[in-house]
Amino acid sequence: MGIAMISSLLAVALLWAPPPDPSIAARKAYSNCLNQFVKTTSEKKMAPAEFDTLIDTACPDKAASFRTIMVTADVKRGISRKTAEQGVEDELADFRSSAKETYRLYFEPAAGQP
Repeated sequence: MGIAMISSLLAVALLWAPPPDPSIAARKAYSNCLNQFVKTTSEKKMAPAEFDTLIDTACPDKAASFRTIMVTADVKRGISRKTAEQGVEDELADFRSSAKETYRLYFEPAAGQP
């Protein structure tokens, strides 16, 4: 097989490849934004209670993008809009809950630690 033939086969294979899943990039962007928020606020030594209040409004553009992409994808798969919206809100809440847990690790010693 010549290089031209291999190149042609690769080009055809790329055309048949499914498009990348936009939810992966949106999920990663929101997660990375929250991680940066955790880092920034921990450097400021913000009290955990204050962090809990602020995390709910952190990264609004990334959250909105993630919400739109996920709801659109779910509705295309036949899931009702109401169910899709509830599902994405639950997932966003899980991200925020995880960020709260991570944030507390900066302030609270592990069990058995002085």
